[in-house]
Amino acid sequence: MRRGFGAEKAAERRRFRGPAAGAGMTLCLVLAALASRRFPAELPWPAFGLPAALMVAAGLFYLGWVPRRGGGAPPGRRLLWVGLILGLVMRGAAMFGNPAPEDDFYRYLWDGAVAAHGHNPYRYPPKALWEAAPEATPPAAWVQLARTHEDLVARINHPHLVTIYPPTAVAVFALAHFLTPWKPLGLQLCYLAADLATLLFLLGVLRERSRDLAGVLVFWMNPLYISETYRYLHMDAVVLAFIAAFLYFAVKRRPILTGLALAAAAGAKFWPLWLWPWGLKESRPTRGRIWASILVTVVFLAAILAPMAAGFAGKSSGLSAYARVWENNDFLFRGLKGVLQGAIPGRWGMRAARGVVLVLVSAAAAAAMRAGPLLPVAALFLFSPTQFPWYYAWLLPFLCLRPCRPLEGYTATLPLYRALPLVSLGTLPEWWMEVIPALEHGPILAWLAWDAVRRWGPGRSFTALEEAQGPD
Repeated sequence: MRRGFGAEKAAERRRFRGPAAGAGMTLCLVLAALASRRFPAELPWPAFGLPAALMVAAGLFYLGWVPRRGGGAPPGRRLLWVGLILGLVMRGAAMFGNPAPEDDFYRYLWDGAVAAHGHNPYRYPPKALWEAAPEATPPAAWVQLARTHEDLVARINHPHLVTIYPPTAVAVFALAHFLTPWKPLGLQLCYLAADLATLLFLLGVLRERSRDLAGVLVFWMNPLYISETYRYLHMDAVVLAFIAAFLYFAVKRRPILTGLALAAAAGAKFWPLWLWPWGLKESRPTRGRIWASILVTVVFLAAILAPMAAGFAGKSSGLSAYARVWENNDFLFRGLKGVLQGAIPGRWGMRAARGVVLVLVSAAAAAAMRAGPLLPVAALFLFSPTQFPWYYAWLLPFLCLRPCRPLEGYTATLPLYRALPLVSLGTLPEWWMEVIPALEHGPILAWLAWDAVRRWGPGRSFTALEEAQGPD
């Protein structure tokens, strides 16, 4: 009798914990948005420190409730609906936040306007609009377009570089321009449509795998993703929609559609190509259909990327600069680079570090054939030279299918990135530029190491681990 009463009380606590944590996350997002609008940059701690602290708190709420598949009672259909509604409310709250100090979205607005007016955004960098260089002079109509919104064009970062965003992303930016010209609202509406598509595809994958549908809330209610997408306006929601479609068609064993979805995802950002081996295996095509799938994927991807050929090479290539030298907020890569630069002189040390990462992610992509698609995406994020908090969104569709509590823990540490302006403004000393990434990544890496020792200790085989976690 006592044991039954205890189980009933535990179930009651679980039913209460979900809405309470969701309300806590929503409140944190609302307060962070209000703080970002209420306090100017002249008050650094309230303007940047307070929103960062509130988002850390939101991440802790998320960790306290995020659905735990494989243990305990399932949250239930009613709680799933509560989570879906709260996720919409959280997105609405984040939309009203001030995106400062982010400026990537100015490039989105410009690329969208250029494409919507029939020009190729890969042809000229924004700086060419005000430089008298005969070999790089844009058409008069393009210059006139910029003059009508000079303030916005002047805020584009890296204006000497051609846009790095592939055509799928630019097409969404153009759609946003048609919806609300030169306004962030159009981007937010497109992201919401992409999120709804991601939600539906992930629900289909979970149903196909006979998983608890509440697992989709790992994506839908993640406060870090919501803040980075709807407040800071980063475009990774576009990638996730096609990744979710890729997963859905793969588990439904539709190889042609799997390849088309993968090509569209890679047409927004290139990293999904690491999932191609897993997608081919999972969709289980026959010998003839595997070659058809490969051909369709290659042709469709080539057609998508064709406009980028205009700005692929040269000093103004944004893609080339990103691949060669960009580095920010990284931890493991920084250590790897330091070791290799100590042994290899000059810029070759940096190149060697990037080469090692390339090998590691390639090995993870091969291992994904058995271990599942989370592995290469996690390896790519953990060893990336650019560990921006919005890149963490890449992991969420896969965490819906295979839980990893340490990786979910990034939701509570990556918001510290938003405190970095306190260093540039002189509020914190310069050495905090090293401390903040260590605080973001160090606890998670330690947690991952501890979890690996616990799971892979003596007597724990790979097969046993797979059975404990369930199929991908």
